[in-house]
Amino acid sequence: MLVLPSMMTLVAATAAMKQDILSNILAGIPLCKDSSTLHMQYAKPVIDGKYLSKELAEHAPQYTIEGDSSKWYSIVMIDVDAPNPANPTLSPYLHYILENIKADDPAHFDVIEEYAAVTPPEGKHRYVSLLLEQRGNIAPSGPLNSSRRGFDVLGYVHDKDVCIADSITFISSPSRRHERHAP
Repeated sequence: MLVLPSMMTLVAATAAMKQDILSNILAGIPLCKDSSTLHMQYAKPVIDGKYLSKELAEHAPQYTIEGDSSKWYSIVMIDVDAPNPANPTLSPYLHYILENIKADDPAHFDVIEEYAAVTPPEGKHRYVSLLLEQRGNIAPSGPLNSSRRGFDVLGYVHDKDVCIADSITFISSPSRRHERHAP
């Protein structure tokens, strides 16, 4: 006899899976000994955990870092709800990679993966920018040979030997109707 799970069980499992994607990524990245603070801005500053319209996120953001000016940083921006929050089979989706950023000179960096605009097809998507501390200046490798879909964040972290110094998250959706309901 085939026993199917209840709708509540499926909803709970889906919610847990969504949270697990981000939790698993963050849990796999070693924490830095010293913390730094990442700030992100499009036409207006990004407030951690808040809604930002996809129209504002059409072009690459600007980042600033409060941290040790002698250290080098990378930034990886991902969508953890691709292609849709109920079925994030393409998650994490890579939006941007910058390397060799100095806290006291955030305008100079190496673009490893060009910015892919925020274009959530449906539902509310979480976009996470990870501030990763490098062990020094990294020789630029050019674009990665991997897909943006299902990007291997932990593989990147391992290959580059980096630790997480900070992160910032915003939520976006295809329409403004989600704006007032975002946390």
